[in-house]
Amino acid sequence: MLSQSVRFPFTLLLSLTFLLSSLTHALARDDQRPRSIYSNVGITWNLSDAGQPLIEMSDESRSNLDLGFIFPFGQFGIHLSESLHYNSQTRRYLLMLLSDKGRRGNFVELRQVGGSNIFSPTSGPKIDLVDQGTVKVLNGSNGSQYSFIKDSEGALRCIRIQDRAGSSIRLSYNSAGLIDGLADNRGRTVSVNYDDNHVAFLVQTWNVETARMTKSWDASTSHHATKSTDTSSEEGPRFGLTKRIPRDALTTTYTREMASCDQMLARLFGGPGAVAAANSFEPVTLSGNYPVYRGDLRGEDGIFRPGHLSYAMHIYGSENGTGVTPLYIPSGFTSHSKAPTPTDSAVTFYYPRLGKLKNVTLAVFHVADFQIQNENGRIRIGNIGGRGGSFELYKHSHIEFYRGNTGLPSSSRRQALRIHPSLVFGTAP
Repeated sequence: MLSQSVRFPFTLLLSLTFLLSSLTHALARDDQRPRSIYSNVGITWNLSDAGQPLIEMSDESRSNLDLGFIFPFGQFGIHLSESLHYNSQTRRYLLMLLSDKGRRGNFVELRQVGGSNIFSPTSGPKIDLVDQGTVKVLNGSNGSQYSFIKDSEGALRCIRIQDRAGSSIRLSYNSAGLIDGLADNRGRTVSVNYDDNHVAFLVQTWNVETARMTKSWDASTSHHATKSTDTSSEEGPRFGLTKRIPRDALTTTYTREMASCDQMLARLFGGPGAVAAANSFEPVTLSGNYPVYRGDLRGEDGIFRPGHLSYAMHIYGSENGTGVTPLYIPSGFTSHSKAPTPTDSAVTFYYPRLGKLKNVTLAVFHVADFQIQNENGRIRIGNIGGRGGSFELYKHSHIEFYRGNTGLPSSSRRQALRIHPSLVFGTAP
């Protein structure tokens, strides 16, 4: 019987168990690449076909089967909602591995190898863990990698999986430590809603040519519903499905107009696959450490408090925050700072006229590889992910607009000078 100190939520999640025998047999052959479609009882993990959902639910997946999100780990499985445990006194990691189609769990102890940053078991499966400081990378015997970081409660959660073929999945969690979102490097997403810590509803999105497909699954009826939406009118991520909006939020709905504005800004400032957040809402598939709503708030005292994205925008290379995109700015600036600032890699550009407004300073923070150059008629200034706001599993740039030729204002002056990005380009929602 498991102790209460180690939470193993078999009774918390939807049944997503998998059949390991065929995968294990395939991976045992060194001349064969790892299979990218993993079959389960009631679910199929699909890492290769971007024209289909990331997971496929069958009628066997019922809410009364109380197992959790499980992913292949060589001849074992790893429970994606189970945290990685670390004992600071013994300097050892503890990991739960599953066998027998996810029905049995065994703890594996990983000990430090000499004085290195590598930890491995003294017996059992051939795996190792590399302690990279903020990130702990677990290497499986099938060539897959699992990256763990601490959440706000200090638990080590798996936030990224990458297999030997290069496919990757990003995970986010709710406040209870349950998976509320998945996204892969092909742009497919899975949003998860819970009822009393049991999966109640799943929504998946993926692209088929110019259409954005959406598929829902209702745990109460095992009902499937699929629809397509032309990407030109896509409303954007359905934020309310996976992360809560604060009760004191002034904006409670991410509208079609907001989505259109963000899509326009992504095309203006980023390369292919770029995602912009300029209307109070972050992309839903970001790490669980980041709230979905970062706009205006009104406290119980009635005082208005602007949020981080009330008058600013973020730009990402992908919806889950792990991609990299080039950074572009509009032409027409007459002066600019010579180099990025040393702390947060900020550069500024002054425009006599920018979009619909006159006399505007554009400030771009977290610029990597800064260099101003004309690229096919666009002005490229580098890439996202510079100093001050990014690390290896989370990359973005922060963009603000100020009234006047201000250079980079002091932090105390910025609030009074900021202009909402949608106002600059005449697309205010």
